[in-house]
Amino acid sequence: MPSNERYQVYISAAWVDKPRGIGTYVRELIQALDEAEMVASGNLFVTCVVPANAKFPETKKWKNIEFIRVTEAPYPIWENVVMPFLAKRGGAHLVHYPGNTVPLIRSKAKVVATVHDLIFMDDLGKGVYQNFGNIYRRLMISRVKSTASEILTVSYESARLIRARICRSASVAYITSPFSPKTNCSSWAERRYGPVLHVGGIAPHKNTRAVVSAYEKLDLPNSLIVLGVPSDSSMAKELGGRKVKFPGWISAVDLDALYSAASVLLFPSLKEGFGLPILEAFAYGVPVITSDLNPMKEVAGGGAILVNPIFVEDIASALSRVLSDEATWENCVKNGIERSKDFSRANMGRRVIAAYISALNAPADV
Repeated sequence: MPSNERYQVYISAAWVDKPRGIGTYVRELIQALDEAEMVASGNLFVTCVVPANAKFPETKKWKNIEFIRVTEAPYPIWENVVMPFLAKRGGAHLVHYPGNTVPLIRSKAKVVATVHDLIFMDDLGKGVYQNFGNIYRRLMISRVKSTASEILTVSYESARLIRARICRSASVAYITSPFSPKTNCSSWAERRYGPVLHVGGIAPHKNTRAVVSAYEKLDLPNSLIVLGVPSDSSMAKELGGRKVKFPGWISAVDLDALYSAASVLLFPSLKEGFGLPILEAFAYGVPVITSDLNPMKEVAGGGAILVNPIFVEDIASALSRVLSDEATWENCVKNGIERSKDFSRANMGRRVIAAYISALNAPADV
């Protein structure tokens, strides 16, 4: 891309207000691009299209990103009607769709798609909303394969699976934690009786039932807090109790307080695209127990205790060791904080922009 050229990039930010998952990805993407040199210099002019009622853009003064507000619409309409219309009207050279799908109709603008994982190809999920979403993703993955000039993903494990299953290469741009590493973390003595935190879900690959079983084997004084599971779900009603709590979705303020008090994070997931809770816990100086599987192992590096997530006994043993041994706890905290430094917005921005440049230089047909 010539240094004197100026290119217009549109980002579909329909999910910007969602509290977790793709919402976090979109917010970190915007932050990384706002700080990126090519955007600051004006070579790339970035416009984010957000729902009219989205609160996120007002939370700070953006230096280099423009926002367009439009009335919220069901996602298939947003993606197939709203975004192509606005991108064409705004003269976009490239449109980034960060939610696993792309429009049905090919446009003149180059397309970059972020495919976080392919779990939707194997599991429809739970509930009508999740079922519909995963059916839509299954239908649209062939469009991603045929129309995206570049595919971005969030881990090398996801890139491997994308290559194997849809025969396209994907560039990896690690997402960053929205939390900066804490400099004054509490000690083992102060946190050893704090809540055990698990970020799970009702989907089987989240392994929440195994986590509850492992916790109950130990008869700990610590409570177990399970996030990602609706408080009124059948799982919460079945597994919840005096010491096993399912608060449902919580605010950013409550999440901050929970990580600040937690004694350990249990994240022995069977499948993920990335595993952001690992980085979040690292930033708060919370020891992490996660799966000896990629991408969890990839993200954790040497910063976490790895277990076989199939075996409840392995999870329980690791949990007992972390809570009962100060040296193990302190070592996990130290290694986790050190590992979190490898994930930066600067790196995310560079990798995303590299994918943009590759897409802009790509021929008309993939």
